[in-house]
Amino acid sequence: MSHVSQNISEPNNIDRYMNGECHVFATALHRELGFSYLILVDESELYGDFIPATNHVYAVDGEGNAYDATGRHDVEEVIEGWFDNNVRYQPNIDEIDSEYDLQKYIEKTADGFQKPLSSYDDNDVSIALDLARDVLRDLLVFPSQGAPASEVSEVFPSV
Repeated sequence: MSHVSQNISEPNNIDRYMNGECHVFATALHRELGFSYLILVDESELYGDFIPATNHVYAVDGEGNAYDATGRHDVEEVIEGWFDNNVRYQPNIDEIDSEYDLQKYIEKTADGFQKPLSSYDDNDVSIALDLARDVLRDLLVFPSQGAPASEVSEVFPSV
């Protein structure tokens, strides 16, 4: 079953990473925690005749969980939902392990090709990581933080 964390962050910040900069949020988790990428693509729309349009980018841990700015989701449910709910598209997925491989989807003005995802820099990733720490604080352990509150309460139950 999919678990979505409760957000206390500003809605417009969440919207930023759900509509246009999801790949930056996923990159923040990739850099901080080593997660891979799951990219939902639509092969009915191509950029430069060979790069499919992207619908969403998730960060994926090694335990079957996909993360975005709304929280944690079961990766199999994400994939099934993408294929089941998009009959008018040509849905597919791309699973990649490195930020380098993500670059094939990133718009670079120097190469002259239009691509589906916007470029970003280290500052953009840093801002996304701050939001990730807030949104996912009860779900993940970030190197700069202690255990999630849910794990602490299991170890030290209230009396």
